[in-house]
Amino acid sequence: MTTFTGLSPTSSGLFPATNNVIRTFSNQDSIRTIKTTNRLIRLSSRHNDNDRNQNEDDQSPPQQLLSLVAVEDTQLLFYDVILILNLSMSISFWVVHRLSFTHLASSLSEGSLLALLWIIAGLYHGSFLWSSIDGNPQNFSEDKNGESSIDSKKGSDASTESTVFSFSEKLYQLNNIDLFGLNEQRGPGGAGMLALRTFVTTANLRLLVALGTAVLGHRHVGDVDGEMLIPMEIGVGLILMSLWRALHSSVTLRL
Repeated sequence: MTTFTGLSPTSSGLFPATNNVIRTFSNQDSIRTIKTTNRLIRLSSRHNDNDRNQNEDDQSPPQQLLSLVAVEDTQLLFYDVILILNLSMSISFWVVHRLSFTHLASSLSEGSLLALLWIIAGLYHGSFLWSSIDGNPQNFSEDKNGESSIDSKKGSDASTESTVFSFSEKLYQLNNIDLFGLNEQRGPGGAGMLALRTFVTTANLRLLVALGTAVLGHRHVGDVDGEMLIPMEIGVGLILMSLWRALHSSVTLRL
């Protein structure tokens, strides 16, 4: 019986064409693997870029506005409430009802309502943040042309802004309108202007509450003891809270 050795097609040189075909297929597999790897790398980098853009878009004006709704300086909030309560009770006792102790309860109730509205307005304006001692610098960064960085976005990101996004930004700009350049102030001046804006919002809320309760009660505004204090509360309160916040800013140490 005759045996044949060394006739393996892959080890001998009897089938060189077969060896070339095998090498060609091996090279094509390697190239295909490299192309697939590069494609996966590009897709991964594109996905990372989308995540980065999504994280940047998360810092939208609605979330920036929500970030202001916080109480960081609780001691300052406590002093504000004490001043507002003292304001209402002093106006009732010394001016409106003339040394009458019977109206102290109603004046305390009025002061509590005004303090509550002050807290609501302060949360909206960010009056209880640590940065309030400098008037809360603008949260929307502005470029040299005076346009917000959000408006200066180009391309698809700017075209996909939602209606809530645009409305919140416009609301913030209207709320912080600066006719005389006072928003550029920092320190006591900025803190005083922040308190002024906050108390204006508080006064508007108080008037709305008075109108609402008068409509529900079918009576005139000012018929009850608390509402009789509103005119002087608004006038004196604007001056008192602005001066108080400016004084607090001037004596507060900055780290």
